[in-house]
Amino acid sequence: PRQRALAGAGLLATYLGDSRALLCLTGDEAFASTSRARFATLRRHHEVRLGNLSPEDVRQWIGDLFADPATANACTTHLARNGAFTPLLAAHTLHSLVDRHVLAHVNGTWRAVDAKALASAASEPNAGGVLARRLDLLAPKTRAILGELAVLGDGFEVDVALAAGVGDEAELLDAIDEALAAALLCEDGGEPGAAFAFTHREVARAARETVDPMRLRRVHERIARGLERVRPVALFEIAEHFDRSGMSDRA
Repeated sequence: PRQRALAGAGLLATYLGDSRALLCLTGDEAFASTSRARFATLRRHHEVRLGNLSPEDVRQWIGDLFADPATANACTTHLARNGAFTPLLAAHTLHSLVDRHVLAHVNGTWRAVDAKALASAASEPNAGGVLARRLDLLAPKTRAILGELAVLGDGFEVDVALAAGVGDEAELLDAIDEALAAALLCEDGGEPGAAFAFTHREVARAARETVDPMRLRRVHERIARGLERVRPVALFEIAEHFDRSGMSDRA
């Protein structure tokens, strides 16, 4: 999904003329190099690289986010224990507080259940740890389905997932609903309910890591066969999944 969005933005940029557009991208250095190469040839391309959120950035953001001062102060103190934060880590740390009922929506606003305890609690130092904890709190069936969806890709279409045997229709839709509510998935594409994507590539990576390595080849085989049935023109993806399944003769 992100690569398609980037390709679309690159095409749009060729038609801008004297108009201006602000494009915000997040990613690792490898992705940054790819995106930079796409836009470097544009006549009026300028790049502003943003670093991690500083403690002051976090304080301002949290202050705007929470109406209750005690909750804002507790969340700021909790997050500031690790110094600079990536936006991904900061956002999912707050989501994890909701998951664990440390933050509750009361009388129209979010409040800390115990502000003192929250302020003194240690926060997870990296995004991988936070995401693993959040996935652990999902229903077991949802967690298993998300793992297989992540093997399918950072984004997926529902009919392909069903053809690949990623749960039956009811199980798949229930898992998608739970992941949407947890901000782990988002809708992707113009047709409502047809395609979804993980909200960040690190979310997809964390979900893939929940798949039992002993089952991974079988998952790749099911995905390859499902693609053959409903996306027979996706030759590269079919070959890749057959290869990862150990069936190199089908790749």
